[in-house]
Amino acid sequence: METVVRLAAAVFVLALVGYLGEAWVTITRWSSGTPELVARFPTASHFWTQLAAAAGLVAVSLAVWRQRYRRTAQDFARRLTPIFWLTVLILPYVPWVNERLPLVLLLSGPARWGVIAFVAIATASAFLTDRVGIAVSELGRARVFAISLAIFVACGTYAHRAAGLQGDEPHYLVIAQSLLKDGDLRIENQHSRREYRSFVDRDLPPHFLRRGANGEIYSVHAPGLPVLLLPAFAVAGKYGAMAFMCLLSAMTASIMFDVAQRIAGHRAAVSAWVLTAFSSPFLQQSWLIFPEMAAAAIGALAMRWLLDERDAAPIEWLWRGLALAILPWLHTKFVVILAVLVVAFAIRLRRQVWSLCLLSATIAVALGLWLLFFYLVYGVVDPAAPYGSSRQAGLTLANVPRGVLGLLMDGQYGLLTYSPIYALAPIGFLFLVRLPQHRWFAATLAMTAILFIVSTTRFYMWWGGWSVPARFLVPVLPMSAAALALTFRRLEGRGLLPPLVLATLISAPVLVAAGNSDRIPIASERWGDATGAHQAAEILRRALPTFIPPHWQGQLPVAALWVFMAGTSLAAPYFLRRRWPGMSSLECAAASGTALLIVAGALTPAIIDASGRNEIARQGPLGVLRTYDHADGLIVDYARLRTLTPADLLTRMATRLQLSPRTIVPEREGSDDRLEGVEAVPDYPGAHIIYRDRNVFPERGAFWTHGGQSTRILVVTANAAKLILHVSAGASSGRVDVSIDGKPVPLELERWAERPIEVPLSESTKIVPIEVRSPGGFRPADAVPSSNDRRWLGCRVRIELIPPADRRPAAR
Repeated sequence: METVVRLAAAVFVLALVGYLGEAWVTITRWSSGTPELVARFPTASHFWTQLAAAAGLVAVSLAVWRQRYRRTAQDFARRLTPIFWLTVLILPYVPWVNERLPLVLLLSGPARWGVIAFVAIATASAFLTDRVGIAVSELGRARVFAISLAIFVACGTYAHRAAGLQGDEPHYLVIAQSLLKDGDLRIENQHSRREYRSFVDRDLPPHFLRRGANGEIYSVHAPGLPVLLLPAFAVAGKYGAMAFMCLLSAMTASIMFDVAQRIAGHRAAVSAWVLTAFSSPFLQQSWLIFPEMAAAAIGALAMRWLLDERDAAPIEWLWRGLALAILPWLHTKFVVILAVLVVAFAIRLRRQVWSLCLLSATIAVALGLWLLFFYLVYGVVDPAAPYGSSRQAGLTLANVPRGVLGLLMDGQYGLLTYSPIYALAPIGFLFLVRLPQHRWFAATLAMTAILFIVSTTRFYMWWGGWSVPARFLVPVLPMSAAALALTFRRLEGRGLLPPLVLATLISAPVLVAAGNSDRIPIASERWGDATGAHQAAEILRRALPTFIPPHWQGQLPVAALWVFMAGTSLAAPYFLRRRWPGMSSLECAAASGTALLIVAGALTPAIIDASGRNEIARQGPLGVLRTYDHADGLIVDYARLRTLTPADLLTRMATRLQLSPRTIVPEREGSDDRLEGVEAVPDYPGAHIIYRDRNVFPERGAFWTHGGQSTRILVVTANAAKLILHVSAGASSGRVDVSIDGKPVPLELERWAERPIEVPLSESTKIVPIEVRSPGGFRPADAVPSSNDRRWLGCRVRIELIPPADRRPAAR
């Protein structure tokens, strides 16, 4: 009987989760107190279909299990236990729970796939425990390298197709292109002839802050990485460069695994490899064309040399010195890593004179050539010369506390926000220091990481502009692999690891799916994407600490609150394991995730003020109207616990949106075009702006276009005599394509420049169709230090209407 009940319950849970996959829930009002929600559920026939599918799946699986493994149905039913954890996906639709803990609405969106993946892994582990153990035991450096390379290339290819080259990536390829075609570093001709169009589809202004001594433009970016990329770029273009970065990343991952295995054993090394190489930021950085991963590869090699107990031949130290000497050519900030490692190796080689001489001479010559490069190009022996005065202006020790907190705990850029497993690294270094044979190794790595972090965070823009979270920490993250592996071995079985492992693994696929264009929590930036999952993501975004604004000290209580919540989620499985020693690691992880969801769901709404709650709920009604199909499904009003008819829904939602009458769109214009939003033109009654696509960011009578995308609008003129479009380029200069009533009006704009376009209107002109496209784009957070706006903006357009002379106010 117990077996039948378990099988039936598993079938029901699978069917219910499948049924709710077609449902949605959204906040429609939240001015104070608890939010008001509306949900849509599919028809009952959809549930019966899911139930039949679930029953068939379980029945076939049971038959295969009994036929192939000769096991009982009772054993099969007990191994299905992880499936019952899927019941957490029901919480977004449970009255009272979704109102008191609105953060659970995250589980109604893409986050549910993380839960489903976790349950799938847990279920597979229950059936394939022995085989998984055998596969893990057979992993070696070669297989680790091959698996890492395959995953990095697959994810990188997907991300490049989804987002293309972003941030500084194309500028490194411009340098490589100049070296390949011209044999020099002067990049002005590449930009003037737009030769970069072979790997990027937008206008690309040169990145420079100071011209060279000869008046030529040299990139502000160091030439080391482009030189390394040159062979791969020459053979396969941008995809060759991406593949080379993946190759470096896979090599780094295999070295991390090797070092961790030497210190903590095979099983702990596998865990350390998975949780560092396939979590943020290592995974997302593995294919990006930035110098951090190249520096991480050299740091990983140095880590293995430090651990090497044999006395290498002098000629080998020559090659090692050449590898270390690449660091400053990648970026000036890596000189700190070079200095610490050279001192450490010099102390180690104090009795090996020839080896020490070859290493020292190699480094000295390389540094001399490096300084000579700045003298030849800029006329001064100063590594900061390419940055002009901007580098020193933003470089001070006063920035270090803010930068360290930001790199670790910031809601958008923090390492621990996405990969909390790194919180165990300091514990691991303490374990390493207690081992006499590894004390010098641990001290060297810790000193390298600390000095590099302090040096890097002196710069005010610690977040690094366009980048994955905690990009500046990537060069020193491999140095924590051995410490993490030792921590795993020491703490295994105490209930502390599973929740950190779960949280770390969930973040990686979400960031990959985002195409690196933004950071989680993913919140909608466009019209209409306002279902509960997006609103919950916005709640989480607003509740997480941010250290980007200059007055960051006010975020310390918020950060402390999150530390408390994280501690609560860790304490839950620890005490459960003590109370029930038989609990599995996966059960501990499930308990921890549930505890954090409940605690965070109860506390985070209190962090958001009334205006923030209003803003979160404001887009809800529009989302309901855009996604509701009146011919199918059931609409439930949670505030009144009753169903809504289509008429009830339209009346309630439209009243709150204050929609303009539909007659503002003539039949000839509105018959085959979607309506995405409507705004009134300021100071001109009766005039409106109608947005016909989602490539727009409205701002009350003005709007920003989405960078690289075309935006279509209609201007309802209300009998105006003249229309004026004020077009400004923002932080990106270049061409802006404007089409007014089918007539092209191309513009060339400098940064922050504004250009008016005047359009006379006749009395018969009721609506003016306009299309605007800015091929380039920028993120305000990259251009303005005090901004945390991560939208990819093109150009700004402000609409002005001039009334006829007989309607203008009389001059005084």
